[in-house]
Amino acid sequence: MAPVRQRTLGWIGAGLLGTALLAAVLGGDRDERVRPELVAAYVGAVERLPQEVPGCEGLTWQVLAGIGRVESGHARGSEVDAVGRTDPQILGPLLDGSGAGGNTTPVEDSDLGRLDGDTQFDRAVGPMQFIPTSWELYGRDASGDGVADPHNVHDAALSAAVHLCGFTPVDLSDRGELRRAVLRYNQSGRYADEVLEHADRYAERYGPDGTRLD
Repeated sequence: MAPVRQRTLGWIGAGLLGTALLAAVLGGDRDERVRPELVAAYVGAVERLPQEVPGCEGLTWQVLAGIGRVESGHARGSEVDAVGRTDPQILGPLLDGSGAGGNTTPVEDSDLGRLDGDTQFDRAVGPMQFIPTSWELYGRDASGDGVADPHNVHDAALSAAVHLCGFTPVDLSDRGELRRAVLRYNQSGRYADEVLEHADRYAERYGPDGTRLD
């Protein structure tokens, strides 16, 4: 078996510094196109969501795309194989409180390094940047291989959708409810603003089925 390749992001998508660094990496192109394999993951997650959280309504795939854009630039720098696995795998900065990537609060290891390879501190993993404790709650298998894998774009997108919905009925077509859901994903107002701005832009340029409108 070939060794698993990994790469570490230079930002934390959830933080102010992460947003600024990602903008610098991706540049100011407000008409960027989302790779088809990522669009398929986001659209598929929304289509499957009623089976996972029956009381959750109104979530659009463009919101998931907004999160994916802020968190990892839609898995920028990684290839996505036929079943959705990213190569190299995407790791966030080590959450050791050192200030790397904007993190100043240590998050001690919660999974014996199973997801992130570190047994002292946690780090966010995958294209949607889940920390292991969140993955334990929300991780879902969307690819059908029997494993909920944060490094699989389909699994990660569906899990992000479940995270946004939470565990009580909610209508995410309501802008206020949607913003509160994004803030549950990350408690930064700037983060929520960035995600929703990208989501609105994708809604202008893509249809509900992921078809580019221009």
